[in-house]
Amino acid sequence: PHPLWVRSAVDLRNPFSFGDTPTRGAGRIERGATITPTQSQDPPRVSFAGDADALYTLVLTDPDVPSRRNPIKREFVHWVRCNIPGGEVERGGEEEMGGEDVYQYVGAGPPPNTGLHRYVFLLFRQDGRVEVPATQRVGMTGVGRPGFSTRRFAEEHGLGEPVGWSMFEAEYDSYCDALYATLRGK
Repeated sequence: PHPLWVRSAVDLRNPFSFGDTPTRGAGRIERGATITPTQSQDPPRVSFAGDADALYTLVLTDPDVPSRRNPIKREFVHWVRCNIPGGEVERGGEEEMGGEDVYQYVGAGPPPNTGLHRYVFLLFRQDGRVEVPATQRVGMTGVGRPGFSTRRFAEEHGLGEPVGWSMFEAEYDSYCDALYATLRGK
């Protein structure tokens, strides 16, 4: 089963965990672990068991914006990768495997004095290819990320309910200042 906050944030019905998520800075992390933003700055290597003939979408989102106590600007999207073939996506290693970034990966960056933020990975099985025009894709910028709705994205692209999830938590550290500057284009 999943925590109640996951259900309230994204309305999961029958999720399964797709296992530990290795990150370059933190090593292999288990669902619910706390890491630092510094440890999450590189894209994680994520793998999951899936059908070889299916395509998947992976979303990484922060529902705690601006803080867990006051999430009035929920969500901030950190990564969306669509059209992942055959049940495996691998990022941050020597070789990238399948899929297309719709939102380029951005590591955890909770603002100062906002406590721990949850960073939730949601996995969707696609019915077919997801087509997102290049003009709607988001690179290494903060534009277009706040106010993202995983539910709306899933509805717009016919993704249905998530089939898997995982998460980690992080709290502000000094790396966040460099991340904010990058997202502002400085």
